[in-house]
Amino acid sequence: MQSPVYVQEHEIFIVAPSGEVAAFCIIWTDELTKIGHFELVGTHPDFQRKGLGKSLLFEGLRRLKSEGMDAADVCTNHDNVAAIPLYESVGFQIDKRLLTYKKKRTT
Repeated sequence: MQSPVYVQEHEIFIVAPSGEVAAFCIIWTDELTKIGHFELVGTHPDFQRKGLGKSLLFEGLRRLKSEGMDAADVCTNHDNVAAIPLYESVGFQIDKRLLTYKKKRTT
């Protein structure tokens, strides 16, 4: 929320009748590249497999399009068996694979 490019209206929530946040995501826009980005997409375990994630993504895509974005991306780990089919179900395709390197601190 402290980022200079943060826009509160880019937070999307689905709230359960109980008042709990059932699912959420944040979209980011890049005016230079015209690419929108989903970062932080999540559904509470009690509400998974009910189509809420898909609804969030479609709403996010609608908002990104209305703000002039030509494309959108979302990232996940290669072994995220819940996210990958969800993203593919709304039309996302694998574009790049990101390698992350770690080195444990030695004493």
